[in-house]
Amino acid sequence: MKKFKSCRRHFNLFFNSAAELNNNHHYTPSIFITSTTTTTTHLDYLLKKQQQQQPFHTINNKPCARASSSTSKKLSPEHYLKPESPYFTPDRIMEGQYPVMNAFKSVDTTKIQVPPYYETMKGEYSMDLEIHCKEEDLQKIRRVNQLAAEVLRFAGSLVKEGVTTEEIDEKVFEYITSRGAYPSPLRYNNFPKSLCTSINEVLVHGIPDTRPLKYSDIINLDITVYLDGFHGDTNSTYIVGADEETPERPIKEEYKTLVKVTKQALWEAIKVCGPGEPMYRIGNAIDNFLEKYNQAHGTSFKSSPDYVGHGIGRSFHGLPQVIMVKNKYGKEFIGTDIMHPGMIFTIEPVICSGSTKSKTWKSDGWTVVARDGCVSAQFEHTLRIKEESELRDFRELGCEVLTLDDHNLEDVELVKSFQKDLY
Repeated sequence: MKKFKSCRRHFNLFFNSAAELNNNHHYTPSIFITSTTTTTTHLDYLLKKQQQQQPFHTINNKPCARASSSTSKKLSPEHYLKPESPYFTPDRIMEGQYPVMNAFKSVDTTKIQVPPYYETMKGEYSMDLEIHCKEEDLQKIRRVNQLAAEVLRFAGSLVKEGVTTEEIDEKVFEYITSRGAYPSPLRYNNFPKSLCTSINEVLVHGIPDTRPLKYSDIINLDITVYLDGFHGDTNSTYIVGADEETPERPIKEEYKTLVKVTKQALWEAIKVCGPGEPMYRIGNAIDNFLEKYNQAHGTSFKSSPDYVGHGIGRSFHGLPQVIMVKNKYGKEFIGTDIMHPGMIFTIEPVICSGSTKSKTWKSDGWTVVARDGCVSAQFEHTLRIKEESELRDFRELGCEVLTLDDHNLEDVELVKSFQKDLY
């Protein structure tokens, strides 16, 4: 769910018919058309396609599937809003409210290896499984994913009240390119910036702009870097001012809970990964955890069914599609039934505090917002499924968390303490 994303990672793959730049490099999105490939999965629509016996590669984007809905035509956007919810953000971001500056930066291609879409700005969704077992490739994969984790740590340190996401993007671009790498989102299907910055009710694919961050904003930073011919992908959610909270300036406990639960949901999914495991266990683990948590705490957190994780490696987005809600989808829709040793993919659940209904801004073809105006959160890691020979006993985690940050002691200790769950 680009993800990009593709969540993610999780990507709505939209193509702008043209991306116009004025003398100030001000990004002016034009009318877009939808791509025939996507990492966005709408389960009801998938089921319909399955019944029609259409092949996997013909799956269309969720917004297209909903375009014919008579219900969506009758209801105004205000109908969906839930201002009574403690998760509702009254300071909603209006479409086109803030300009996007310095779009489509270029790099010195004599010094930095760029992905194939750098010139064309048309990224293809790979229909191949990303499976890598050669030690030479694994060294490169580990290196790029550790760089992604390092960049995310740096980007997170920039999240401060009053800072704009444009400023964060500028510094992230410089940080990545100074290390000889390329920011994967930049120019990917006309995405104009170097990372995704999704604030409050923006689920995924927010484009950095001139809006200053405000105290208690929830912001997700989604980082992907390209180095030595491989992509590495990770993201994290932050609360602006969390390290400066005082009794006089409290941050909503609901926001803190949402972020904590989202991170837990990701790790619940990671724990069930291993060689030979069914792919559907990932979505089942997330939903099972949320159901138990909601029942115990009276919350209504839900994993978005519309955005998926994805294979990653030489391609930015590829198979398998990693569905993050309960499902029984098999090879014909996600690319494989089971997790194979050497398989590289992301898990990146988007946890909604209210409804999972969303819409994509027509002005840029990327920004996805919650229809009810309630906040969401997301965390992501890139994983490698281990070989059987690497597992000493059942307590061993069945995957290598490639984007695990060694400086994040909480997560490092968490991995050490895991015992593999059996459902």
